[in-house]
Amino acid sequence: MSAVKIVTDSSAELSTEVVEELGITVVPWRLQLGTETHQDAPGYRSTEFYRETIRNKVLPVPLPPDVRHMSQVYDRLCRQTDDIVSVHCSAHFAKIVQSARQAQGRMLGRCRIQVIDSQYISRALGVLVEVAARAAQAGMSGGEIVRLVNGTIPAVYLAFHVEKMDYISRAGLAPNERTATTGLSRVLLMIEDGQIVPFHRSRSRGTPVDRLIEFIAEFQRLESLYILHSGLNSGYRDIAKRLREEMPDQHFAEHIYGPLFFNYVGPTALGLVAFEGTL
Repeated sequence: MSAVKIVTDSSAELSTEVVEELGITVVPWRLQLGTETHQDAPGYRSTEFYRETIRNKVLPVPLPPDVRHMSQVYDRLCRQTDDIVSVHCSAHFAKIVQSARQAQGRMLGRCRIQVIDSQYISRALGVLVEVAARAAQAGMSGGEIVRLVNGTIPAVYLAFHVEKMDYISRAGLAPNERTATTGLSRVLLMIEDGQIVPFHRSRSRGTPVDRLIEFIAEFQRLESLYILHSGLNSGYRDIAKRLREEMPDQHFAEHIYGPLFFNYVGPTALGLVAFEGTL
Protein backbone atom coordinates (compact mmCIF):
# COMPACT_ATOMS: atom_id res chain seq x y z
CA MET A 1 0.00 0.00 0.00
CA SER A 2 0.98 3.64 -0.54
CA ALA A 3 1.80 6.22 2.11
CA VAL A 4 -0.74 7.61 4.55
CA LYS A 5 -3.45 9.68 2.85
CA ILE A 6 -4.33 13.04 4.41
CA VAL A 7 -7.93 14.26 4.20
CA THR A 8 -9.35 17.62 5.22
CA ASP A 9 -12.29 19.85 4.33
CA SER A 10 -12.32 23.09 2.37
CA SER A 11 -12.56 25.23 5.52
CA ALA A 12 -8.77 24.69 5.70
CA GLU A 13 -8.53 27.20 2.83
CA LEU A 14 -5.56 25.52 1.17
CA SER A 15 -4.28 26.71 -2.18
CA THR A 16 -4.54 24.46 -5.22
CA GLU A 17 -0.74 24.41 -5.43
CA VAL A 18 -0.31 23.13 -1.85
CA VAL A 19 -3.06 20.51 -2.30
CA GLU A 20 -1.37 19.17 -5.44
CA GLU A 21 2.17 19.35 -4.06
CA LEU A 22 1.31 17.48 -0.85
CA GLY A 23 -1.31 15.12 -2.25
CA ILE A 24 -4.04 16.27 0.15
CA THR A 25 -7.64 15.20 -0.39
CA VAL A 26 -9.99 18.12 0.24
CA VAL A 27 -13.68 17.41 0.79
CA PRO A 28 -15.53 20.56 -0.30
CA TRP A 29 -18.22 22.28 1.67
CA ARG A 30 -21.19 23.54 -0.33
CA LEU A 31 -22.19 27.19 -0.50
CA GLN A 32 -25.82 28.17 -0.79
CA LEU A 33 -26.03 31.48 -2.65
CA GLY A 34 -29.67 32.47 -2.88
CA THR A 35 -31.43 29.71 -4.80
CA GLU A 36 -28.17 28.21 -6.10
CA THR A 37 -25.77 25.79 -4.43
CA HIS A 38 -22.09 25.63 -5.37
CA GLN A 39 -19.07 23.66 -4.21
CA ASP A 40 -16.63 25.71 -2.16
CA ALA A 41 -13.39 26.34 -4.06
CA PRO A 42 -10.32 28.61 -3.82
CA GLY A 43 -11.91 30.99 -6.35
CA TYR A 44 -14.41 32.12 -3.73
CA ARG A 45 -11.63 33.41 -1.49
CA SER A 46 -11.48 36.80 -3.15
CA THR A 47 -12.35 40.39 -2.28
CA GLU A 48 -14.33 40.65 -5.51
CA PHE A 49 -16.59 37.75 -4.50
CA TYR A 50 -17.30 39.38 -1.13
CA ARG A 51 -18.04 42.74 -2.68
CA GLU A 52 -20.47 41.11 -5.09
CA THR A 53 -22.29 39.11 -2.41
CA ILE A 54 -22.67 42.19 -0.21
CA ARG A 55 -23.81 44.29 -3.15
CA ASN A 56 -26.39 41.67 -4.09
CA LYS A 57 -27.31 41.11 -0.44
CA VAL A 58 -26.91 37.35 -0.89
CA LEU A 59 -24.47 36.10 1.71
CA PRO A 60 -23.11 32.55 1.40
CA VAL A 61 -24.67 29.92 3.65
CA PRO A 62 -22.09 27.15 4.24
CA LEU A 63 -23.18 23.50 4.24
CA PRO A 64 -20.55 21.07 5.59
CA PRO A 65 -19.91 17.65 4.05
CA ASP A 66 -22.22 15.02 5.51
CA VAL A 67 -21.70 11.34 6.29
CA ARG A 68 -22.43 10.32 2.71
CA HIS A 69 -19.81 12.68 1.29
CA MET A 70 -17.20 11.56 3.80
CA SER A 71 -17.99 7.89 3.20
CA GLN A 72 -17.53 8.31 -0.55
CA VAL A 73 -14.10 9.90 -0.01
CA TYR A 74 -12.96 7.22 2.44
CA ASP A 75 -14.26 4.44 0.20
CA ARG A 76 -12.20 5.75 -2.72
CA LEU A 77 -9.03 6.25 -0.67
CA CYS A 78 -9.30 2.85 1.01
CA ARG A 79 -8.62 1.36 -2.41
CA GLN A 80 -5.29 3.19 -2.46
CA THR A 81 -4.05 2.91 1.13
CA ASP A 82 -4.78 1.19 4.42
CA ASP A 83 -3.97 4.28 6.52
CA ILE A 84 -5.90 7.59 6.46
CA VAL A 85 -5.63 10.64 8.73
CA SER A 86 -8.56 13.04 8.45
CA VAL A 87 -8.06 16.55 9.93
CA HIS A 88 -11.08 18.87 10.15
CA CYS A 89 -12.38 22.14 11.51
CA SER A 90 -13.47 22.57 15.11
CA ALA A 91 -16.55 20.59 16.10
CA HIS A 92 -17.90 23.80 17.64
CA PHE A 93 -18.11 25.37 14.17
CA ALA A 94 -19.71 22.47 12.30
CA LYS A 95 -20.61 18.78 12.60
CA ILE A 96 -18.05 17.62 10.06
CA VAL A 97 -15.95 15.82 12.69
CA GLN A 98 -19.08 13.96 13.74
CA SER A 99 -19.84 13.08 10.11
CA ALA A 100 -16.24 11.96 9.54
CA ARG A 101 -16.36 9.67 12.58
CA GLN A 102 -19.64 8.14 11.47
CA ALA A 103 -18.16 7.51 8.03
CA GLN A 104 -15.06 6.11 9.71
CA GLY A 105 -17.25 3.50 11.38
CA ARG A 106 -18.55 2.36 8.01
CA MET A 107 -15.02 1.57 6.87
CA LEU A 108 -14.05 -0.66 9.81
CA GLY A 109 -12.12 -3.69 8.63
CA ARG A 110 -11.21 -2.10 5.30
CA CYS A 111 -8.56 0.42 6.35
CA ARG A 112 -7.47 2.41 9.37
CA ILE A 113 -9.00 5.91 9.53
CA GLN A 114 -8.13 8.36 12.30
CA VAL A 115 -10.15 11.58 12.63
CA ILE A 116 -8.70 14.68 14.29
CA ASP A 117 -10.67 17.69 15.54
CA SER A 118 -8.10 20.41 14.80
CA GLN A 119 -9.90 22.90 17.12
CA TYR A 120 -9.41 25.50 14.38
CA ILE A 121 -10.71 26.75 11.06
CA SER A 122 -9.37 28.84 8.18
CA ARG A 123 -5.60 29.26 7.80
CA ALA A 124 -4.92 27.83 11.28
CA LEU A 125 -6.51 24.55 10.20
CA GLY A 126 -4.56 24.76 6.96
CA VAL A 127 -1.27 24.97 8.86
CA LEU A 128 -2.06 21.78 10.75
CA VAL A 129 -3.11 19.94 7.59
CA GLU A 130 0.17 20.91 5.92
CA VAL A 131 2.11 19.59 8.92
CA ALA A 132 0.24 16.29 8.59
CA ALA A 133 0.77 16.07 4.83
CA ARG A 134 4.50 16.79 5.01
CA ALA A 135 4.84 14.13 7.69
CA ALA A 136 3.03 11.66 5.43
CA GLN A 137 5.41 12.48 2.60
CA ALA A 138 8.32 11.89 4.98
CA GLY A 139 7.05 8.36 5.59
CA MET A 140 5.46 8.66 9.02
CA SER A 141 2.70 6.23 9.94
CA GLY A 142 -0.86 7.33 10.63
CA GLY A 143 -0.37 6.93 14.39
CA GLU A 144 2.79 9.04 14.30
CA ILE A 145 1.04 11.75 12.28
CA VAL A 146 -1.88 11.87 14.72
CA ARG A 147 0.51 12.33 17.64
CA LEU A 148 2.42 15.01 15.71
CA VAL A 149 -0.72 17.00 14.82
CA ASN A 150 -2.17 16.78 18.32
CA GLY A 151 1.18 17.95 19.68
CA THR A 152 1.28 20.82 17.19
CA ILE A 153 -2.19 22.22 17.95
CA PRO A 154 -0.94 24.17 21.03
CA ALA A 155 1.70 25.84 18.81
CA VAL A 156 -0.93 27.40 16.51
CA TYR A 157 -2.80 30.60 17.35
CA LEU A 158 -5.65 32.45 15.67
CA ALA A 159 -6.49 35.90 17.03
CA PHE A 160 -8.90 38.29 15.35
CA HIS A 161 -11.02 41.38 15.73
CA VAL A 162 -14.54 42.04 14.48
CA GLU A 163 -16.36 45.36 14.28
CA LYS A 164 -19.65 43.79 15.38
CA MET A 165 -20.62 40.53 17.06
CA ASP A 166 -23.62 40.03 14.74
CA TYR A 167 -22.18 37.21 12.64
CA ILE A 168 -20.65 35.38 15.59
CA SER A 169 -23.88 35.61 17.58
CA ARG A 170 -26.01 34.49 14.64
CA ALA A 171 -23.80 31.43 14.23
CA GLY A 172 -24.22 30.61 17.92
CA LEU A 173 -20.48 31.04 18.57
CA ALA A 174 -20.51 33.98 21.01
CA PRO A 175 -18.72 33.10 24.29
CA ASN A 176 -22.03 33.56 26.14
CA GLU A 177 -25.38 35.32 25.74
CA ARG A 178 -24.36 38.35 27.80
CA THR A 179 -21.17 39.12 25.87
CA ALA A 180 -22.97 38.63 22.56
CA THR A 181 -24.55 42.05 23.02
CA THR A 182 -22.28 43.95 25.42
CA GLY A 183 -19.42 45.21 23.32
CA LEU A 184 -17.13 42.18 23.28
CA SER A 185 -16.03 43.37 19.84
CA ARG A 186 -13.94 46.02 21.64
CA VAL A 187 -11.45 43.33 22.64
CA LEU A 188 -9.38 40.84 20.77
CA LEU A 189 -10.93 37.42 20.17
CA MET A 190 -9.20 34.06 19.87
CA ILE A 191 -10.06 30.52 18.97
CA GLU A 192 -9.07 28.39 21.94
CA ASP A 193 -10.03 24.75 22.50
CA GLY A 194 -12.13 25.05 19.37
CA GLN A 195 -14.24 27.95 20.64
CA ILE A 196 -14.25 31.72 20.25
CA VAL A 197 -13.10 33.37 23.47
CA PRO A 198 -11.95 36.87 24.48
CA PHE A 199 -8.21 37.41 24.79
CA HIS A 200 -8.24 38.90 28.27
CA ARG A 201 -4.67 40.19 28.18
CA SER A 202 -5.60 42.47 25.29
CA ARG A 203 -6.09 46.12 26.13
CA SER A 204 -9.53 47.58 25.42
CA ARG A 205 -8.13 50.86 24.09
CA GLY A 206 -6.34 51.52 20.85
CA THR A 207 -7.16 50.37 17.36
CA PRO A 208 -7.72 46.76 16.32
CA VAL A 209 -4.32 46.93 14.64
CA ASP A 210 -2.71 47.98 17.94
CA ARG A 211 -4.28 45.00 19.71
CA LEU A 212 -3.20 42.50 17.08
CA ILE A 213 0.37 43.83 17.04
CA GLU A 214 0.41 43.72 20.85
CA PHE A 215 -0.69 40.07 20.68
CA ILE A 216 1.93 39.00 18.16
CA ALA A 217 4.73 40.89 19.93
CA GLU A 218 4.53 38.33 22.75
CA PHE A 219 6.19 35.69 20.56
CA GLN A 220 9.95 35.37 20.40
CA ARG A 221 10.07 33.36 17.19
CA LEU A 222 7.48 32.21 14.69
CA GLU A 223 7.90 29.68 11.93
CA SER A 224 5.08 31.33 10.00
CA LEU A 225 2.71 34.25 10.36
CA TYR A 226 -0.34 35.19 8.30
CA ILE A 227 -2.50 38.29 8.16
CA LEU A 228 -6.10 37.13 7.88
CA HIS A 229 -8.52 39.47 6.08
CA SER A 230 -11.19 39.71 3.39
CA GLY A 231 -9.77 42.73 1.59
CA LEU A 232 -12.75 44.83 2.71
CA ASN A 233 -11.02 46.28 5.77
CA SER A 234 -7.97 48.38 4.91
CA GLY A 235 -6.54 47.68 8.36
CA TYR A 236 -4.62 44.72 6.93
CA ARG A 237 -2.31 47.18 5.19
CA ASP A 238 -1.63 48.89 8.54
CA ILE A 239 -0.83 45.51 10.12
CA ALA A 240 1.61 44.72 7.32
CA LYS A 241 3.27 48.12 7.71
CA ARG A 242 3.61 47.72 11.48
CA LEU A 243 5.03 44.21 11.14
CA ARG A 244 7.68 45.41 8.68
CA GLU A 245 8.64 48.23 11.05
CA GLU A 246 8.48 46.42 14.40
CA MET A 247 9.35 42.83 13.41
CA PRO A 248 11.61 43.28 10.38
CA ASP A 249 13.09 39.77 10.65
CA GLN A 250 9.72 38.03 10.78
CA HIS A 251 8.42 36.77 7.44
CA PHE A 252 4.65 36.99 7.01
CA ALA A 253 2.07 36.49 4.29
CA GLU A 254 -1.43 37.75 3.63
CA HIS A 255 -4.35 35.34 3.48
CA ILE A 256 -7.88 36.20 2.31
CA TYR A 257 -10.17 34.05 4.39
CA GLY A 258 -12.85 31.94 2.77
CA PRO A 259 -16.66 32.21 2.71
CA LEU A 260 -16.98 29.64 5.50
CA PHE A 261 -14.99 31.73 7.98
CA PHE A 262 -16.69 34.80 6.47
CA ASN A 263 -20.06 33.37 7.51
CA TYR A 264 -18.88 33.14 11.13
CA VAL A 265 -16.99 36.44 11.56
CA GLY A 266 -18.36 38.74 8.86
CA PRO A 267 -16.84 40.71 5.99
CA THR A 268 -14.45 43.03 7.83
CA ALA A 269 -12.66 40.84 10.37
CA LEU A 270 -8.92 41.28 10.82
CA GLY A 271 -6.79 38.52 12.23
CA LEU A 272 -3.41 36.90 12.63
CA VAL A 273 -2.53 33.22 12.45
CA ALA A 274 0.74 32.42 14.18
CA PHE A 275 2.64 29.13 14.10
CA GLU A 276 5.53 28.61 16.51
CA GLY A 277 6.67 25.52 14.66
CA THR A 278 7.43 21.99 15.80
CA LEU A 279 10.53 20.59 17.50
